[in-house]
Amino acid sequence: MAISQLEQAMATLRLGLAEMHAKEEQLDALVNQFQTQLRRLPRQVAYGQTSLDLSLTAMGEIEERLEDSIANLRRLKAIKDTVTQELEALQLLKRVDEARSKLASIKKNGLLTAAFEKMFSKKYETWKDLSLLTAVRQNSYHRAFPGTNRRGVLESVAIYNSPSIRFITRPVGNLG
Repeated sequence: MAISQLEQAMATLRLGLAEMHAKEEQLDALVNQFQTQLRRLPRQVAYGQTSLDLSLTAMGEIEERLEDSIANLRRLKAIKDTVTQELEALQLLKRVDEARSKLASIKKNGLLTAAFEKMFSKKYETWKDLSLLTAVRQNSYHRAFPGTNRRGVLESVAIYNSPSIRFITRPVGNLG
């Protein structure tokens, strides 16, 4: 089974995101560890468990490591955001590609009506396309759901009748 370049690129990005997620968890754990150490050191000095000079030196080193971990976390999140955006763009590209192939298949099989062909051909201006789309949509609703009004709203109302639901038809009125 052949894998397309697009799918391969998406898989590579997903693997990268998984790696970044693991690194992010590791950095979060380091940040929490350093913050905990910074909270505990002053108590150790207060109770005489460590000397003041040793605690000040240790706190300075811990603060440097904490700042470095926070900076790495910030940089990692920037990279992760970029990779996420790239993956979303590739997923969108894949969906567009699939839609194009489905459209080509529909055209090939002759299932596309003349109205849709006119709409998809770039010959008509936007307002004409919109009015054509509206007309096609309304005709489709009326063919698919004979009990619809001119705006395509079903005129059937569901009534709950214990223990089953039955449908009755009544006019809803114009929503416009």
